[in-house]
This record gives sequence, C-alpha cells and structure tokens, in this order.
Amino acid sequence: MSLTVVAAPVVAASLVAGAGGMVVATDLELLRDRGLRVLAPADGARVGEGFLLRWSGAAEGRYAVVVDAAVPRPGAGARAGDHLVLVTGTSVRLTLGPRHEGSPSARRHHEVAVVPLDHQGRRVGEAVAVVRVRA
Repeated sequence: MSLTVVAAPVVAASLVAGAGGMVVATDLELLRDRGLRVLAPADGARVGEGFLLRWSGAAEGRYAVVVDAAVPRPGAGARAGDHLVLVTGTSVRLTLGPRHEGSPSARRHHEVAVVPLDHQGRRVGEAVAVVRVRA
C-alpha cells in the first residue's frame, strides 16, 4: 500500500490559557463528547486520486491520519511514515494505492483513522474517527 499526501493545508491552532497563562485541561471527557468525526468522504465511498479527507473535532490543531495500520496508543508519539501522515488543520488530500495483502477485491478497501495530537506530536486521549473507503 502506498500513501501519497497531495496537499496538507496549514491552519493556525489556538489554545485557551487558564490562570497564569498555563493551558489547563479540566475535563478530558469533553474532547470525546464533542465528537471527533470524519465529515468526508462517507463511509464505504469510492475515492479517486487526491481525494479530500475532512474531519471535525474539539482539538483544532495537530492530527495523525493513519491508513491501514494501528493508531498510536494514547500518549505515544506519532511519526510520519508509509501509513501515517501528520496534519495541521482538519483536512488533507490523499491518494491511496492498493494494499499488499488480501484478495484482489479486498486490496481496494482501506481504513483511514484520524487521532488528535498534542503540540509535541503525542496522541491525546482515546478519541478516534474512522472511515472505510474503496480506492
């Protein structure tokens, strides 16, 4: 499976500071309750080259987009590679090649997951948004 990032828009992230200028997380459940979710494409959709993956979530900032692989565990660092793209913002254009395992028809099916990251590139909480697509 090959993954090509066509374009990754950059969006400035804003943080809310608490007393004394420190960033404070008072209720981590709020992140999950607001719902990290994929907006496009629809689950099961057929996608072409350079399709736009869009998502929404409580953490407007850094995300890892993972294709056909396990997402980093909470607190673990995310590193860009064959199956993982680091994104600032809430959208990225992707081109998915065929998977290397499974039957010929299964090779066209991909699972794309989005997880939020902190400013140091570590996964935040257990929130994850997943969409299954056909290339």
